[in-house]
Amino acid sequence: MKLKKLLGLVLSGVLIISSVGCSSSKEQSKDDKKIVVGCNLVPGEELLKAVKPLIEAEGYELEVKVFNDYVLPNIALNDGELDANLFQHKPFLEKTNEEKGYDLVAVEPLYVCPITLYSDKRDSLEDLVTPNDIIENPKNLKFVEAEASLLPSILKDVEAAFINTNFAVAAGINANEQGILIAPTDNTYANIIASRKGDEESEKIQVLKKALTSDEARDFINN
Repeated sequence: MKLKKLLGLVLSGVLIISSVGCSSSKEQSKDDKKIVVGCNLVPGEELLKAVKPLIEAEGYELEVKVFNDYVLPNIALNDGELDANLFQHKPFLEKTNEEKGYDLVAVEPLYVCPITLYSDKRDSLEDLVTPNDIIENPKNLKFVEAEASLLPSILKDVEAAFINTNFAVAAGINANEQGILIAPTDNTYANIIASRKGDEESEKIQVLKKALTSDEARDFINN
């Protein structure tokens, strides 16, 4: 299934097709031929499945571990349980490094999944709120913070909810049908491949990067 069709919205693909060498500045065991990558269910898992044959052609096995939150993938990467992860943008990674004392790095930007405001009760943002409402709140709107993974299940109980694309798609929520505001795409917020600092030039990560920046990966995102 193609990624645009899967997400039900237009993605901004920032894949930079580049010549990726597999030379490594770090020693790596010749017997270590498994690349373990953490991701969210959508769209990371779908994209990794699409490029798995390319990774296998390089003599590596790909193991994908799916997470349902935005905290555990970086914990697992920092602790050495993963070789890389694919679920976050660079500002989120930098904030996590600062707060947790991790030393994780962005290897390559891949695509932008803009956050979307969904509603089953309103047809547009104008029906719900204006910029002045947020400052003065004359409509007495109540803003509720909730765990990201729970937002799809509470959409029916609120006027509208900002839901990350991966959780929206997994819950069968379509941006074209239920989205009333899609955030502007900015490559600053492109989903990235992340690794531990010092591993970004390793053969494993270069093989993964080569696969995820291939023509096949670009076609999967853009078609």
